[in-house]
Amino acid sequence: DFSPVANPTFFCPDESVAFGNVNIGQMKTIDLQVINTGSEDCTVGAINFGSLTSSAFTYSSPTLPGIIPVNESRIISVNFEPTPPSGNNPFEEIPFLCGTNTLNLTVNSGPDGTLAQESVALSGRGTRPDIDVIPGELDFGLVTVGCCSEWKDVRIYNSGDGDLTINDVSIVAGSSPGFETTQPTGNVVVPNSSTEFRARFCATEVGEASG
Repeated sequence: DFSPVANPTFFCPDESVAFGNVNIGQMKTIDLQVINTGSEDCTVGAINFGSLTSSAFTYSSPTLPGIIPVNESRIISVNFEPTPPSGNNPFEEIPFLCGTNTLNLTVNSGPDGTLAQESVALSGRGTRPDIDVIPGELDFGLVTVGCCSEWKDVRIYNSGDGDLTINDVSIVAGSSPGFETTQPTGNVVVPNSSTEFRARFCATEVGEASG
């Protein structure tokens, strides 16, 4: 038996290691348990991908191929790291991966050692966040030296189909002194939603300032 596996769905007619949505360029790992529920030791002689249509899937295991005693399990770490189909064009549609992507184990079956193949489907979807920042420019107007402008709101929108993670908002090095920002109200922006931060300018000297 394999665990955890997702039940069959319309998009994936077989039990599968279901990775869900994973952003392109990121990797998600699921530790797949291979469990011996029989009454004899199970010898896993080989592990391979069958009819794999995507190089996004990889696997590793410190104990398999090898023997799984009765009522014990071993781990295969399965990785999903989606890339655009062409590897270069970020505007190509990202396919839903399932069915033709399988992880196969060659095992002994029965007391005579007959070889059999046990398989589990792999499913996942490569996604991509898309960031829009509105407004794209702020003009704080005239600010008296020694004073600060009012805070202005800036919204960050995610118009893509993957979660957008914002690690930090900061003033670029080389900007004029006096610009300040807050951090976003939320660091993870799900598709079709937004978060916001605030910015202001505190004048420290006479003259134009930009950043």
